[in-house]
Amino acid sequence: MKKQIVKLTSILMLTLFSAFALYAEDADEEKSPWALSLTTDAAFDFKSDYVSGPTHFAPITEVYGGIEACITLNGSYTLATPLGESWLVKDAHVAFGAAMELSPITFKPTLSIEFQPLPFFVLSAGGSFGIGWNMLSFEGLCEYDDYYDEYHNLSTFEHPYYEAWAKATIMFDTGAIFAGDWTHVVMMANFKTMYAGVMNIGRNTVYEWQASKNQVQGLQYDAQVVLGYQMPLVLSLAGIRFQATGHFDGSDYGTYNANFDGAFASISLSPLFQFSFGDKDSLICLLDFSSRRSFQGPATSAEDVARTTVGREWYFRRVAFSYTHKFF
Repeated sequence: MKKQIVKLTSILMLTLFSAFALYAEDADEEKSPWALSLTTDAAFDFKSDYVSGPTHFAPITEVYGGIEACITLNGSYTLATPLGESWLVKDAHVAFGAAMELSPITFKPTLSIEFQPLPFFVLSAGGSFGIGWNMLSFEGLCEYDDYYDEYHNLSTFEHPYYEAWAKATIMFDTGAIFAGDWTHVVMMANFKTMYAGVMNIGRNTVYEWQASKNQVQGLQYDAQVVLGYQMPLVLSLAGIRFQATGHFDGSDYGTYNANFDGAFASISLSPLFQFSFGDKDSLICLLDFSSRRSFQGPATSAEDVARTTVGREWYFRRVAFSYTHKFF
């Protein structure tokens, strides 16, 4: 049954993307409601060993700490829903989206819907259903075994990953007030609420998804703020991103919550740069300075979730790249 669900999901997504390509061919390029793009994401991680104790900075101990990569095919259809003749609401619209994300160890289709009633305000919601597997030393889907204090592989089709989310976004551009090519100070802030987990495991079972450990089923949040300066150059945007993620309720971690601090918020501050190559291609580069739990030492467990949190540890996590090509 689970294999049939995954097959049906894949067939549905392929059908949707075929429709995007078919109808876009006959649509006027400038006014087409259809959009199709391919995004390639990659990251080079640095290794920073844990330093026990209260809040501090952990230096890079090894240049290579891992690599990450995935490609995502995104498609959307935009339906105009003007709410009046005023400039403020005449461009209101609803966008129906579909995406297929593929990495060396996971596959995750997504469906979404977006409503933009105002030029600076967007509401969106969606859901994903993915599968993961393990290859060589890369782990896409695992379960933590507290008896052996290690992660064990999970069956790909018996334990699919799922998530459902809702997001609100506000945007502002000073270029809307001051005319000119060099007057664009831009700001974007969004708050995303998400319920995610892996099927057919215990309520408080710790799992690993897409090589990211210490995850559990529950209601989570992702808050982001981006402040930048937009320019009419190849380097089209330079700015900084603030991000905070975590669980609303630490009890999602069950018995681990008391020591691990399940409601801990992971915070990152990341300079970012966007390069635009014509109308269809863009590259975003991000330097990720992040934070994680700082543990009491010496280590009593090989895995973080079984250790005791005593503070916050800042470290230079990775350099990330995201290249997008728009087909139409």
